[in-house]
Amino acid sequence: RPVGYDPGMQYNAWLEYQWDTSLEFCLMILDTEHYTGKDISDYIPLIESCLTFFDEHYQYLARKRGIKVFDSNGHLILYPGSACETYKMAYNATSTIAALKTILSRVLELPHGYIDEKSREKWVAMLNRIPPISFTEFEGYRTISPALLWERINNKETPQLYPVFPWGIFGVGKPDLEIAVNTWKYDPDAVRFRSHVGWKQDNIFAARMGLTSEAAELSILKMKDS
Repeated sequence: RPVGYDPGMQYNAWLEYQWDTSLEFCLMILDTEHYTGKDISDYIPLIESCLTFFDEHYQYLARKRGIKVFDSNGHLILYPGSACETYKMAYNATSTIAALKTILSRVLELPHGYIDEKSREKWVAMLNRIPPISFTEFEGYRTISPALLWERINNKETPQLYPVFPWGIFGVGKPDLEIAVNTWKYDPDAVRFRSHVGWKQDNIFAARMGLTSEAAELSILKMKDS
């Protein structure tokens, strides 16, 4: 680590500004309640702590850069960020935006008794501060962008499809499915990075979008010699 490097940051090209995994744990907890009815009261402080970090940290970083803590639309400025480990030094990473929108919405949908009215007001206000997902075009088709802007590509993930999985914003029976399918078909990075090897989750993306033959093909490949 260089002398004077931020003590709160990992000195690592892949993991700098990459904190979304905390929100994936939150989703697993919320899914446990949703699918099984299990009492998750003991985990609510963890979920609220994860959300508070994103809200307060990015306002803190904005204050270090200038006077205003929000953009001209009143949204959090998620910079510097990271769209997975791939699109680095990202501005408004789509994977982070989708994660925050989903976790905040799911917390607000919890049965009565999990959060009090003061907390509810706090999370509604934060949800209204989350910036929109960014879009772009390839070959004339509208697609999900991995972020509004980024400095470099450092890995081979496809965070532009994280709104499909794990965050469930796009999918079968949900609005604008064709935008997600366009991303799968026409985004050159999404096509270039597609694989069945190791941790790749393209088979899950495909299944969530109703691309059954692609999902089957990738799943069968995954079940072969690793």
